[in-house]
Amino acid sequence: MQDNQSKVINNLSFNFIGKKIKSLRDILKLSQKELAEKTDVSRSTISQMEIGTHLPSIESISKIAKILSVPYEYFLEESFEIVYKNGRFVSLKEEDIPDKIKDLIHQNELLSVKIIKCENELKDKEKIIKLTENELSRVEEKLAEYSSKKKDVS
Repeated sequence: MQDNQSKVINNLSFNFIGKKIKSLRDILKLSQKELAEKTDVSRSTISQMEIGTHLPSIESISKIAKILSVPYEYFLEESFEIVYKNGRFVSLKEEDIPDKIKDLIHQNELLSVKIIKCENELKDKEKIIKLTENELSRVEEKLAEYSSKKKDVS
C-alpha cells in the first residue's frame, strides 16, 4: 500500500492521464461502463483513473489506448497532443509532418551555405599559408645568401 505522500506525488504527476481518458471518452460518447466492458478494466478503476486516485498500469493504458484509437504514448506524455480529424484521432506530431519537413529542408539549406562558407574560408586560409610558406622560403634564401656573402667578406 502506498503512503499518503507517494499518493499525492503520483496524483500530481499522472493526473493528466485520467483527464485525457475522460476527454477522449466524452468525445467518443462512451460511458465508463462501455469503456470498462471493451477493455476488461473495471468501471470503478476507470473512474478512479479519471479522477486521479488510481495510477493505471501500462497494460491498462495499452487496452484503453487501443479501444480509443490513440497511440498509448498519448497517455504517457503530458505534452503529447492529438486532434479528432475525419473520424479518427491524429497526433499533432503526424499533423505537423509537412511543416517539419519544410523546416528540415530550410535547416539543410542553411547548413549547406555554412559549409560552403567554411570551405571558402579554408581555401583562403590555405592560400595565406601557402603565401606565408613561399615568403618564408624567400627570407630563408636571402638569409643564406647574406650569410654566404658575409663569409666571403671575412
